[in-house]
Amino acid sequence: MTFSIPATINELDRLQAAQFYHDRLGWAVHPLMPPDRGDEQERGKKPLLKGWRNHRAEEVTQDFLKRHFNGTSHTNVGCVVRPPFIHVDLDSKPDAGESVRAWLCSQPQLAEVPRELTGGGAHLLFVCRDLPEAVLKSKK
Repeated sequence: MTFSIPATINELDRLQAAQFYHDRLGWAVHPLMPPDRGDEQERGKKPLLKGWRNHRAEEVTQDFLKRHFNGTSHTNVGCVVRPPFIHVDLDSKPDAGESVRAWLCSQPQLAEVPRELTGGGAHLLFVCRDLPEAVLKSKK
């Protein structure tokens, strides 16, 4: 199976992004705390569903997507990423991600790596079909 991230990924609204992650990548999407609610550690990051770590893509329906990611909910999109995907979270919160973005620009070998920009940096997405067994068992 071939995976492709559209160049416009950062322009999608939350519902479109959730649909893409679920429908095209098979990820178990779930709602996160809106970016303007909760304490500083929770804003935009805290899962709203209990048991989110065990959430499966098969549980995500169009009704679920519309209920949690419609234009009025403001929840962020969380994804339970499982093999063969590897999700690398690069953060530099003190400078609101500026140093991460500068570093990424200085790394030409990463220019084609799919990414999503965040408030603190970027998320990079890799596919690794031969992860070591120890990594698979760690579930991290």
